[in-house]
Amino acid sequence: MSDSLKRSHLKQERTVLLLAALSLPLLVVVDQELHSAVESESNRPAQTIQRSTRTALHKSIEEGRIADALQLIKTGAAVNAQDSFGLAPIHFAVIKDDPHLVKELLTHKADVNARDRRGDTPLHMVAANSGSLAVAQQLLNNGANANVTNSDGSTALHWAAGEGNVALVKLLLDKGAKINARDLKGDTVLHWAVEEGRFSVAEYLLTAGADANAKNHYQRTPLHWAARKGHGALAEFLLAKGALADARATAGDTPLHWAAAEGHLALVTLLAKRSPSLDIKAQFGETPLHWAVLRGHDTVVAFLVEQGADVNIADEMGNTPRTLARDKGNEGIVKLLNVRETLHSAKVVNKPGTPIRVALVNGEEQP
Repeated sequence: MSDSLKRSHLKQERTVLLLAALSLPLLVVVDQELHSAVESESNRPAQTIQRSTRTALHKSIEEGRIADALQLIKTGAAVNAQDSFGLAPIHFAVIKDDPHLVKELLTHKADVNARDRRGDTPLHMVAANSGSLAVAQQLLNNGANANVTNSDGSTALHWAAGEGNVALVKLLLDKGAKINARDLKGDTVLHWAVEEGRFSVAEYLLTAGADANAKNHYQRTPLHWAARKGHGALAEFLLAKGALADARATAGDTPLHWAAAEGHLALVTLLAKRSPSLDIKAQFGETPLHWAVLRGHDTVVAFLVEQGADVNIADEMGNTPRTLARDKGNEGIVKLLNVRETLHSAKVVNKPGTPIRVALVNGEEQP
């Protein structure tokens, strides 16, 4: 599973847990994936997930009975009691986005850095959910640690960036959050912003000093994510800020490989201009053309071929783009590659409007 999908599943699971904690109906779960996430996270059947050790204070907050909650706090309720998910009343209060209630809990010594079972603090939950500046400011003013990491190594800043909350990103940075903080996969805050296509956040981070060429544990940079996800404007901005177009991951793949694999023609066009070679090889000798052929992206194949990508280059298994296309039964791509071979063999000057150029663009073989 890709990092992107893992993060998506993580967000789904966290969302399900929050819904469960707030006693929203869980017995009718239409999405089987979410149902599985509930069972996986709770280690027990989803039907019994609502049974927890919530106190009267937890319940009054979850049910929106704020006056009752305030009375319980004033009369000495345990403000740091945790339910079976590890959620304290202050977690519930920030989920409900109630600044007054949060203030009362903090006044009565609620732990501002309380962690749930995933290691999430109230600040994580604000960043990943409501994004409330007022609540975040309260937490930070009362000692919330902006650099606390949860079980996946992410900080509140990671989540604020991933959610596209520029104002919260600015606040967290002003309060000492580390701009190049990494999660357990080595992804920086900028990786998260770029992966989710958050241009404004990425722009702010880069202006504030984020590393445009930061590599995660797979040696992939934010530009790899922009290329893979099809975020053209972000890719262009990253390049303008010094991102390396030919950055190589552990598996040898470059941003151009990913743009080709995902069929993002505009990005392939952009990156091809910056790449030292269209025939740059990944770990097993595959070029961007190999990847485009494998995914069946005709327009990308046509562009790469037209720009001079080697149609006869073989990977370590001896596969050329043409043999891969034949094996996949993609006759359209086979024709494109044959046209290129004809062009190469005949040493025809590739000028716009010539018969061979027209044939190449249209995927036609020459007689």
